[in-house]
Amino acid sequence: MAIGILAYGSLIRDPGSEIKPAIANRITCITPFKVEFARLSQKRGNAPTLVPVKAGGSHVRAVVLVLNVKVTEQEAKTLLWHREIGKYNNQAYAEPHDPERSPKKVLIRTLQNFESVERVLYTDFPESGKLPKPDGKLLAEAALISAQKQSVTKGMDGISYLIAAISAGIETALLPSYKREILALTGAETLKEALANLRNTLTAEELDEARRRAYGFSLERGDGKLPPYNPNDATGDFWRAAGEVVAQRENKATQLFTLELLQAINDWQCGGNAKEKNERGKKLQDVAAGLPEKFRQTDVACYRRLKLHKSAVWTLGTDEELAETISAWTESEAVAMGFKGGVPEPGSQGVIFKINPGLGSVVLNLSRLYKDEGFQKAISEHKGKIAGFDLGIGKYENTQEEVVIENGSVQLDSMHAWGGFSSSEEELATQFFERKPTKEDMDAFRKIMEERGRKAGPKWLKTPDAVKRISAKLVTHTERLAKLKK
Repeated sequence: MAIGILAYGSLIRDPGSEIKPAIANRITCITPFKVEFARLSQKRGNAPTLVPVKAGGSHVRAVVLVLNVKVTEQEAKTLLWHREIGKYNNQAYAEPHDPERSPKKVLIRTLQNFESVERVLYTDFPESGKLPKPDGKLLAEAALISAQKQSVTKGMDGISYLIAAISAGIETALLPSYKREILALTGAETLKEALANLRNTLTAEELDEARRRAYGFSLERGDGKLPPYNPNDATGDFWRAAGEVVAQRENKATQLFTLELLQAINDWQCGGNAKEKNERGKKLQDVAAGLPEKFRQTDVACYRRLKLHKSAVWTLGTDEELAETISAWTESEAVAMGFKGGVPEPGSQGVIFKINPGLGSVVLNLSRLYKDEGFQKAISEHKGKIAGFDLGIGKYENTQEEVVIENGSVQLDSMHAWGGFSSSEEELATQFFERKPTKEDMDAFRKIMEERGRKAGPKWLKTPDAVKRISAKLVTHTERLAKLKK
């Protein structure tokens, strides 16, 4: 049965570390219900967020994240619940008994046969947890307050959420007045300028420049912190000058991210055959060479999932390495394990390598690049000119947390996980009960497996001792066969 998740807010660009590797396809659509900025999210500093509404609101652009067939409906509900509460643990989603008495409870609702997907899940909240009569001014004030809270992670405030919604093509009934009120209260011309004015984002040099522009002279340099937002304060000139300085900084950043670079990244993300990948990798290397060093390095381990056929497995066993050129890696173990459906079907061997890239081997850190505001702005400005945009950047964005690396080879001793398959569920149950299981036995066995977090079928074996043992057996086996062939 096909399971999907309906994304119509921040979920579109940021599905979270658990949902991301489980996505098999994306379907652009319109919400079957109306939504509005009608809830204050505690994890965003009480910033306004989009929720389904019974009155007002609008049908908005959305995306159905179709999950791979291995994900059950209950598992999908748990993944969506984890994403919503911002906690990733082993706890499963359970329906609240009396949701109206618990306004903060997350409700997972289901659409039947929506956009040709049998079950599509989406988040909702009790009516008691929504704003009864939201308006532009109320929403703007809540967003401004959230943007000033030091406890709110950068990018999680109300203004950032609104910017992301607009970037995703979302339009609601209140959005125009909501945006207009923010700009009026901050004296800014754009939402990014408003956010820059509210958050402590200026360096000491930029702060000095803002003072010169606003007052005509320089004051003693401080630590880059702006005065708190106060609509009755006489800091309007300074705030506008600060916004100009930040805008100038962003413009310089945008000049780095040329159309040529964006096209090369897009072509790389589109994939292709071996020859195309090699050519696109070299082109990407050429155009990325002029970027700041931070975009050509990584400070974490990287993973690469491969599907090996018999000849490649033989080479790995005899040479204890595989030849590589410019290739795609990921900073996320979860993405590597879920890539292209996870463990390949029997007939080929799934493996995951893990390396700590050396100095100069990183061609481009796409994961870091996608998190840069200047890069996102460049995408917005140039996406209409990027050939095949919907097949590359528009399709994948940063879902793969990718790092492009030039490696001459990958070594057997950098093996992180071997893919394999357990016996079938019925075979395991037969071993467990020591007899042919009945229907009741199978139900009980499935419950035991679920309680222990176990599944029959494909699995990545990644415990260090087991990985070393399998690798050693491969070398021994190929050595023995090589002698026999002689």
